[in-house]
Amino acid sequence: MCVVDADGNQLEGPYRPSSETPMHMALMKAMPWVNAIIHTHSPYAVTFAVLGEPIAVVSVEGLKFGASLIYPTDGFITPGSPDTGRAILKAVEKPDAAKNAVLLRNHGLVVMGETIAQTLDLAQSAELTARIYYQARAVGDPIRLTKEQITRASAQYISKKK
Repeated sequence: MCVVDADGNQLEGPYRPSSETPMHMALMKAMPWVNAIIHTHSPYAVTFAVLGEPIAVVSVEGLKFGASLIYPTDGFITPGSPDTGRAILKAVEKPDAAKNAVLLRNHGLVVMGETIAQTLDLAQSAELTARIYYQARAVGDPIRLTKEQITRASAQYISKKK
């Protein structure tokens, strides 16, 4: 892991900043609540990124996203491009979109949070949600949770886990 400041200058860690650092900086500047970003190439999430399809929240594992869909960006963006941050910001504005997770079309997953621990948990939840949705689609037509169901279940389920 590499820790950088608000301008992308390396502060800690044995590795150089990622080529995706401009994306991270754009997101952190546009979303003041974001203090941590994780970008992965987890296989089930990438499957939906390659399909250009959102991941639907169909089980309690996806409640942390507060929405029923994790959307992909509108098109493929060359990795490291400054356009990536803008595409992510556009994706989180779509109807019923997760504000803390976006698929990079034909590329990977980006999750954003207030802390690195929360963001890591979100990355794991996104991959599990993608896997469950993928498996459900393989055997039938999964039923998405509605925004109302997610809100109600989150208040009940997540609050009890704290």
